Amino acid sequence: MDQTAVGDRAGLGITTVLTEIFLLEFSDKGMPKVSYMKAAELFVVVSFGFIFFALVESAIVYKATFWSALKEDKRELEKAEHVEKVILFSEVPEVETTRVGLYCV
Repeated sequence: MDQTAVGDRAGLGITTVLTEIFLLEFSDKGMPKVSYMKAAELFVVVSFGFIFFALVESAIVYKATFWSALKEDKRELEKAEHVEKVILFSEVPEVETTRVGLYCV
């Protein structure tokens, strides 16, 4: 997936979280009531944690990509301004006139 496709990542993550909540709710209905956590519940809770941290990771990757692109654009702008200053303030060649024509020295 593209690093800048934050909408796609968020949509996929939210859909997965909603699916996990559905599994947690409806897997409990067919099992007997006990006072301790079942293996299926533990699996869904751990999966939910991994999905949540994957969403956080994708947000961090998006911000890091945004900041690096911003820094690169700033460097390119500074380089362009430097080149422009060199061109504007460079010395103009002296022109001498002779009988034959104009020559640059």
